[in-house]
Amino acid sequence: MVNIFSEEVIGLDRITNDLKNAARKLSDRESRYLVDYYYQMQDYRIRAAAQEREARKADEPGEWTKYMFSNLKSIENQLKSALDLYGDQHESSVWAKEITGVGPVISAGLKAHIDMEKTTSVSSLHRFAGLDPTVEWTKGKKRPHNAQLKVIAFKIGESIIKVQNKEEPSKGSEVPGTFYGRFFVERKEMEHARNAAGDLADQAEDALKKKSYGKDTIAYKHYSKGKLPDAHIHSRARRWVSKLFLSHYYHVAYEIHHEKPHPRPWVIEHGGHKDFIAPPNWSPNW
Repeated sequence: MVNIFSEEVIGLDRITNDLKNAARKLSDRESRYLVDYYYQMQDYRIRAAAQEREARKADEPGEWTKYMFSNLKSIENQLKSALDLYGDQHESSVWAKEITGVGPVISAGLKAHIDMEKTTSVSSLHRFAGLDPTVEWTKGKKRPHNAQLKVIAFKIGESIIKVQNKEEPSKGSEVPGTFYGRFFVERKEMEHARNAAGDLADQAEDALKKKSYGKDTIAYKHYSKGKLPDAHIHSRARRWVSKLFLSHYYHVAYEIHHEKPHPRPWVIEHGGHKDFIAPPNWSPNW
């Protein structure tokens, strides 16, 4: 009887040297496709794992569900390996991968989507990534942002939040993930304070105008009193820290691409900080 879980049948546990060399030479267009495909495989793998757990609970046969899970996981890992090799060829991706929680897929996605010849400012990058709340997308109009980059920007924020309490490797040093996590915590506390003081009442009013909420929902109970619910505050802080990270990515990529210092940063002009927050782990080579 054939073991459907054997390496010979799955055939996805190793990448050949030819594929490794091809990964190093990936175009940005190919990389964008692979990043998108990776997240699709990740979703399918999560669903397959859930199905396998349900089958096990119900004491039902689950061989094919296990088989699909194993294959999807293998494809997912190989895509990550390919994108890691692609990212190693680009200094901006190497910098991004050093940030705890970012990893090879996000860093590859940033390089593949952000063309430094066409991206002329941090604010334009924020809009392109769907992080400008003043830009609305109405039905029938062209999408004002890149949908795939918006997903990546969301995942950046979520990753930063997940590693915000990661232990530092040694006394007096700081993991880059906790670097951004610290700013997320500070921003969230500031947003809560502003919310309690009623400074975000206009945001609550806009939320009620844009969407119909049931009167028994938590959201309505907050918005109707001129306050934002905790989930909304969390989203605002996550978006802010994603913008901070992207402003740093742009800073690094700008200096690599143009070989000159980056102009006055976004975090000073628009981020609510008086002091310059330098990108972590970055020293230009000129």
